This record gives sequence, structure tokens and C-alpha cells, in this order.
Amino acid sequence: MIRSTFAAARRWRLRASFAVALGVLAACSDSTGNQDTAGPPEITSLSPSTAAIGGGDQLITVNGKHFTASSVVSFDGLVLPTTFVSGKQLTVLYPGVYADQPRVLQVRVITQAEPNAGTSAPVSFSTTYPSPALTALSTDTASAGRADVVVAATGTGFTAASKVRWNGVEVPTTYGSATQLVFVLGPTQLAAAGTSTVTVFNPAPGGGASAGRSFTVSKPVPVITVLPSAGATAGRPGFTLTLHGVGFMQGSSVEWNGAPRAASYLSGSRLEVPVSSADVAAPGTVTLRVVNPGVATPSNATTLTIRTLPAATTTVTRVSIPGVRDLAWDAPTNRLYVSVRSSGGVLGNTVTRVDPVSGALDGSIFVGSEPGHLARSDDGQYLYVGLDGASGVRRVHLPTFTAGLQWSLDPGQVAGDLAVMPGAPGTVAVSRQRPGYSPPLDGVTVYDNGAARPTSSPGHTGGNRIEFLERPDALYGFNNAHTGFEFFTIGIDAAGARHLTTNGGLIAGFYTDIVGAAGRIYGTDGSVVDPERRVKLGSFGGGSPVAVDPATGRIFAPRDGGLQVYDANTFQLLATLPWPAGVSFNIYDGTAKMLRVGTDGLAFVDEDELIIIRGPMIGP
Repeated sequence: MIRSTFAAARRWRLRASFAVALGVLAACSDSTGNQDTAGPPEITSLSPSTAAIGGGDQLITVNGKHFTASSVVSFDGLVLPTTFVSGKQLTVLYPGVYADQPRVLQVRVITQAEPNAGTSAPVSFSTTYPSPALTALSTDTASAGRADVVVAATGTGFTAASKVRWNGVEVPTTYGSATQLVFVLGPTQLAAAGTSTVTVFNPAPGGGASAGRSFTVSKPVPVITVLPSAGATAGRPGFTLTLHGVGFMQGSSVEWNGAPRAASYLSGSRLEVPVSSADVAAPGTVTLRVVNPGVATPSNATTLTIRTLPAATTTVTRVSIPGVRDLAWDAPTNRLYVSVRSSGGVLGNTVTRVDPVSGALDGSIFVGSEPGHLARSDDGQYLYVGLDGASGVRRVHLPTFTAGLQWSLDPGQVAGDLAVMPGAPGTVAVSRQRPGYSPPLDGVTVYDNGAARPTSSPGHTGGNRIEFLERPDALYGFNNAHTGFEFFTIGIDAAGARHLTTNGGLIAGFYTDIVGAAGRIYGTDGSVVDPERRVKLGSFGGGSPVAVDPATGRIFAPRDGGLQVYDANTFQLLATLPWPAGVSFNIYDGTAKMLRVGTDGLAFVDEDELIIIRGPMIGP
């Protein structure tokens, strides 16, 4: 009986203790049983504890205890929207826009409501670079000797810090998105044939290199596009001949009349071959071809003509045209065209046509206020005229000699120079300038039939003198208006004109003009530049203005003592052609050009005169 009473009492005490424990638990729980309010919050772990840079929003689970419905999560003091799951778990969305660079953040849970207000000890959370994956290339083949090949890489895990590697070496890379990069293969990567590995690399923390994809550089058939000098003078010293083209390789050689000759590789578009004095000892022609190693088919053939130096005599025709400003030559009509300022009397504000043989004026048309610079399309269809007084540009249809389309520049601007795109007679680049400002450059704009393309090169990066060469996608400019004397490369695309490079030390001088001919830029200061490689090749005596005849390999520059003739291969003076008795010139300030006229003539503007010079050495 006593034993059973004791047992009953013990059972009662156990039941009472259990009831007390349940009461304590009840005091620590809400009606849902999910909230733990036994003390300040504590974090035991984060899942995950890292977020990938560029990887988008990341849902993070915060594990711990003593969480309540009033608990929030902070990252380095920034409180983010928090979802209460239970007394042991919270979730928070970490925005991807915050994961833009490597960081180590301190994460805390903050509870403000009593009785368990407090802040947890911090736990680290990191943003790191993802591991990249390269899945495809827009092209995985190219010919050796190419200048630049643009390739799009597709994959995942790309960031603004991602770099494409070519056989482990970084190449120029542009970030497009988390799934696309664009990279450029240049002469270094494309100099020789072979198979290379392309990878994408992300830096630490995290990061790493993707698996590689193969890229094949094949051996191309070379093409010669132009000889900067296709003529040489018999009996002169030897020189180095430059060939321009595409598909040149390390190890390319040149056939000189069928005999192989070692060449120096400069780039995929440039080769040099030595020419001895014996090679040019006598007049004749040389057939040149380029042969690539391991390629059976040689390049197309081109000809170098070796000529004796003809008689150093000239005849000069002087045509008085008050207000004459600039000139253009049109072979199909066998006429010179000159722009005439308003000071030209009855010819004022016109483009006037001139017979280059007799010097007779052969008609004129009104074009607008204060015509200045002229530029002819390479097919002879159009002549573009800068209208300084009207802040605009006028187009003349040469076959019918009629004035046509006119468009305006910005108020106060003038066409400081004009250049018609090769192969596109309706497209002209205009160097916009603002007279009276120093420097006057306002950038370069491209117009299609008078409509401006949306992108212009910025002011001071266009050049107040501009020239196209053979390529429609590259325009070259020179700033002769202040002491920077920069040489500019301007990319031309469907959007307009984009500044690419600026180089000093290639050409110099106030009022210095530039002349483009057969892949080279010649400055009236005497500088000769390879614009694609942006190197100065040498210099001749200079003069203002300058004309270049690549076919004969001669450069012409008028001076007070006569017409100076230079060798376009060696840049040495070949001869000075004296002016006829009683002839002297006050050479213009350098902003007007000198042009080849017909087979044996040159023409240039000298203040209020048009000067036409003829002589055997000017011709072939």
C-alpha cells in the first residue's frame, strides 16, 4: 500500500514536471510553434556562403537559432528583405547587381523586438568570380597573315574582368554579356599557320580557366594589292621595295621575274624585298609575285617598271582666276575643276571648268556662298564642294556639270576638308571646323547623300586634313592647327566615324597638308608614313603643295627655284626642273593641293592663279 502510494506520488511529480516543461516551451513559442524566443539571434551557417559575380540574384538560407518574425539580415550593414521560415531559419535574396566585384561581407541577423532583441555575431559571405565555360566561337578558322579577325565567344560565367587567352596569352577582349565576349586576333596570332587553343580566364577569387577550344590558322594564297612605288629610276642606287597586300606570312618570299628572293615580313599586309643597284641598272620591267611557304599557288602578278630619267625641262601655263581656292582633276572629261570665291568677279561663287592644255575656261556653274575645298568621287560621278559662307556642302554631277544636292553643317562650321569614300560615290567624310577657334577641329562626320551617320569622331580627334586610301573602312587625319600635330586613324562603319588611334611624331608643321597615294600618306613637310602600321618610313625635301605618282615612283614639289622631283623608293632628290625664264611663284599656304593632270602634267593653285606644268619627267 505504501509502495503503491509512493509510486503514485512519483507519477504525479513526473506529470507536474512535464507540465512545467511544457509551460516553459509554450512560453517560448507562438501559436504556430515556429518561433524561438529563448535569446538573441545566432548564425551557425549560410547556404550558400558565396555568390558569383555576374550570376544574377542569389537566394541565401541563414541557419541558426533564436530567430523571430521581426528578425532581418544585414550585409555589411545593408538590411535586405528577409523571409522568416522558423526559429532556426531565415531566407534572404542577395541582388545580383551587388555582386559586381570581389567582396567579403559580414552577415548579421538583427532582432529588435523584445524580449530577445540583439544582433548576432557576424558570418562571412563572399562574392567571387565564376568559373567560365566556353561553348562556341563565331569562327574557328582564319588565314595566316590577316591583319585583324574579330571573333565572338559564347559561353557562361563571363564578367567584365574575363579575358580570352590564345595559347595562354591574353588577347584584346571586349565584354558583351554574361554569355558573350568579343576578342580580336592580330598579326601576332595570325602570323603563321597552325592550331591554337582558345580559353576564357576569370581572375581570383574564384574564377579560373575554361576548357579550351581549337582555332585553326590556315596557309592562305597571298594577294598583292598595291605597290606604293611601281616605278624605279634606272642607274640609281638600290633600295628596299615594299609590297602591300593580304595573306602574307612569316617565311613568305618574293619571285623577281620568277627567281625566288628572300623577303622581310612586316605584317600580314606588308613585305619588304631588297633591290640592288644591279637590279635597276637598265630600263625594263620586273614581274613580282609572293609565295607563301607550303602553298603551291603564288599571288597575283604585279609589275615594277624601271625607267631612264627623261629631260629636265618644263612648260608652264598660268591661268588668271581671281579668288581661285581649290582644284580637282577629272580624267573622263579631261578637265580641271576649280572653286572660286566671291572675290572672283563674274566667276565668284562658282565651280569653273578649265581645259588643261590651253588653259581656257570652259564654263562655270553657281554652287553657293564661298566655295572652298573640292573632292571628286573615284568613279568621276560627283564633285563635292565645301561652302564656307553657307556652312554647308554642295554636290556637282560632273558628267552633266550641274549643281545638285546641298546640305548644311552646324551653324558656324565649315568643311575644312572633304574625302569621298572609295567605291561609294554618294558617301563623303567631312572634317568639320569652326573658323576663329584654336584649334578649329570639330571632328569628322560621314554623310550618305547628305544624311549624316549618327556617330561622329569627337572634336580634336578627326584632323583638319583627311584622306581615304584604298579601304573604305579607314580614314586618316592630321592636325596641323596646333603644336600637337597628331596623326589620327578613324574607323568608318555603318554608324559613322569612330576615333581609333592618335600618334605623334609622324608628320609636323602648321599648314602642313597630307596626300594619300597607293597605301601611303605623304606630308608636305616631307614625311612619308605607312598609316596602317603607323610608322614613319622616311622623308624627302618637302614642299607645298606635293603630288605623288606611284606609277613612275616620283614625288613632285614646287619650289621657288623650280619643280623638285624625288624618288618614291629612296626619297632622294632626282632632279630640279627649272622654271622657264621670268616665271616665279608665291606658293600658297599649303591648304590647296597639286594634282597629276593627263599623262605629263601637274596643276596647283598659286593665290589668284591656276598653274599647269608640263614636262617629260612629269610623264612616264
